[in-house]
Amino acid sequence: MDTAPLVDTRIEDGRKLISQLVCDGFDVTIAFWVRFKYEEDGPWFYIVSKTVDTEGLRGAFLAVRKSLDRISAPCRPWNSVTEAVELKIVGLNDHFAKDVVAFRDSSPGRYRFREVSIGNQIVKETVIYPPVTKCAAGAEPCGKRSINLGTAAEPEFIDLEKVPLVMIVRDSAGPSKVVIVGGGKPQRALEGEEAQRFVAQFDAIRKQME
Repeated sequence: MDTAPLVDTRIEDGRKLISQLVCDGFDVTIAFWVRFKYEEDGPWFYIVSKTVDTEGLRGAFLAVRKSLDRISAPCRPWNSVTEAVELKIVGLNDHFAKDVVAFRDSSPGRYRFREVSIGNQIVKETVIYPPVTKCAAGAEPCGKRSINLGTAAEPEFIDLEKVPLVMIVRDSAGPSKVVIVGGGKPQRALEGEEAQRFVAQFDAIRKQME
């Protein structure tokens, strides 16, 4: 496994699965990505669920597999559970999971941390997802032409089919500005990281349609 910092695409993949799980009635008590400071492997994507305690690990994995299969191909983060080698599903009694819950509760409003101690572990980086409600999960679009203008922790989707005009200004260093016109909202200009995030998703959608 790589040792690069967690990137938005990986965080977004986790959020997609969490949203589908919650829509399917699967308990997600807490979910997070973590990279341990002194481990070469990782990062790991933890899903902490009561289902492990009530139905066992096998039952929980089967439920996760079904939820993953329900995500349409353009949005699916992994093709199968076996491909998701980073995934760890644990119950509420897992010691590290308990430590992460306590750590999260001690830092309300924050979701991303670097170089911190959690329990007896030294963590290089972790992203702890905010709780997802059934309503919020069900409201997420998963079409071929949806783009997330926000972040994985605070998503903001737009449907390109409802946006009549998108202007992308590029230079030799990459996209410098994106202007979105229409879609029932005021004209909006994106720059910097927002523009880069938009163009990366826009180009991926375009390739899928070729």
